[in-house]
Amino acid sequence: MKERGGRIITALIENASSGASTQASADTWINAYKCQNDVGIDPKKTIFPPTGGTIGLPYNLMIDPRTMQIVKIMQGDGPAVDAEFNKLITKNGG
Repeated sequence: MKERGGRIITALIENASSGASTQASADTWINAYKCQNDVGIDPKKTIFPPTGGTIGLPYNLMIDPRTMQIVKIMQGDGPAVDAEFNKLITKNGG
């Protein structure tokens, strides 16, 4: 998506034992999965809104970088998420 103006950033919220994410756990994850996109850690799970319920992963925040506003939130992966991502990039000139 980079060539079309999109960017994927992975935020790790837990380590392999369901504990807080750390830079070491991120490095292990990046190496194990040969991750090609940017990766950050969120050990306090601050990117998730307080819902009182369970958040499904992957949890996709689509953000307009011009305004830093969240324009779409989707859970899961696959064709539906890819289609929405493509739609947003196309809408914004990518």
